[in-house]
Formats: sequence, structure tokens, C-alpha cells
Amino acid sequence: MFARALLLTGGLFAASFSPALADSVTATVIDWNAASRTITLEDHSQFTEIPATIKIPADLAPGDQVTVDYEAYDNGVASYNSVTVIKDIAKRLTPNDKRG
Repeated sequence: MFARALLLTGGLFAASFSPALADSVTATVIDWNAASRTITLEDHSQFTEIPATIKIPADLAPGDQVTVDYEAYDNGVASYNSVTVIKDIAKRLTPNDKRG
């Protein structure tokens, strides 16, 4: 009985040190709150309190696509690795610009 309890305790202890899993999501931004550093995506998921060490362009706007790369635990985000903004080139082209 003692051996089972010892094995169970050891297993739980080892599981508590399991590493965070790397994850990423690419989606369209519906809101960017620079003051709280919170990005809200089209599915209404939010990435909150993004550290200032993660560079986010000042002109991030609804309609822009972003890829958020982060480390996740079962109950949320453990840390952020990067936020990549994918600007829609069609929005920036002028009518006289002939690319392509």
C-alpha cells in the first residue's frame, strides 16, 4: 500500500513540472487595446497583458491579421513568444499602384 502511495505521489510531483506547450493562432483582429495590451480576435478570444517586450506596431487595427505565438498551460497562456502582424496589402495600395 505504501509503495502505491509513493508511486502516485511521485507521478503527481513529476506531472506538476510538465513544460508548457508551444501553440499559435492566426486570425483577424477585431480590437486592439494598447493601454491594456489586449488583442481581441474575430472569434472573441483575447490575448491579454501582452508584455512590452513583444513588439506590436502602433498602427495595428481591426481587420489586420495576426499570428500570436505563445506557451500554453491547460488553464491559459503561460508566456508570449511573439505577435506577428500580417497587413493586408490591398488596403495599402492606391488606385494608381500597378503591382502584380
